[in-house]
Amino acid sequence: MTDYDVALKKGSMLDSVSFNEIAIKLHNYTGLSVEYIKKANLRVEDQQFQHELLGNEGLVTGRLDVRFSGYAMNRLAEISDYDPMDSYIGAPFVAAFNHYVRAELKYGNGLTFNPSGPGVYGQWDYRHEIPDFTDPQENIYPNTMTALGHAMSYDPNLKVMLNSGYFDLGTPYFQGIYEMHHLPMPAALQKNIEYKLYFSGHMVYLHPESLKLLHDNVAKFIGSTH
Repeated sequence: MTDYDVALKKGSMLDSVSFNEIAIKLHNYTGLSVEYIKKANLRVEDQQFQHELLGNEGLVTGRLDVRFSGYAMNRLAEISDYDPMDSYIGAPFVAAFNHYVRAELKYGNGLTFNPSGPGVYGQWDYRHEIPDFTDPQENIYPNTMTALGHAMSYDPNLKVMLNSGYFDLGTPYFQGIYEMHHLPMPAALQKNIEYKLYFSGHMVYLHPESLKLLHDNVAKFIGSTH
C-alpha cells in the first residue's frame, strides 16, 4: 500500500535506484532472487512464485497452500503444471465424500461426481441480479462486491466475518481485507466486518490447530450475532 504500490504505478518513470531498492525489498519479503524479480519487472504472479521459490531444488510449492511442495514436472517452465496441495488431499477428500454421500446419505448411486474441471466450470452461469433489479451482471469470474455492499446498506445490522489463511496464493489474505475496505457502502458499516487470519492456506481446516481456531471463531461469531 506504500512504497511498492507507488513504484508499480510509476511504470517506466521509476528511476533505476528506486527500482533496485524495491527489488531487494521484494527479495527480503518473498525469498525470490533479486535477479528474477528484476527480470519480472517487479511483477511476480502467484503461479510464477509457486514455480520459482524452490526451483533450485527441483520443487514447486502449492498455490492454494504454499506449505505444500512437490517435484517440478518441467524445471524450465515458468509456471507449475499442478498444485502439490491437490496431489496430497485430492484423492482422500474425493474418496471420503463419495463414500459419505453414497453409503450414509444414500445419494448419487450411478451418478458421476466431478470435483472440478471444464465439465463443471464450462457450464456455470455467473450472472446475477443486483439489488436495484437492473439486468443481470455477466462476469468471467463472479464478483459479489456490489451485492454485498448493497446488502449491508439495506440491512445495517448484517454482520460479516472474513476468515483467511496466510499461505493462500489463490485468494491472498490481504486481497480480502483490501476488498472489504472498498465495498460500495457507508464507511460507518465497516464496524460490522471482522477478520480472522490463520497459519494455514485456502482450506484453513488442513492445519489442525487452525481448524479448531476456525471452529471456535465461527461459533463465537454466530453466538454474538444471535
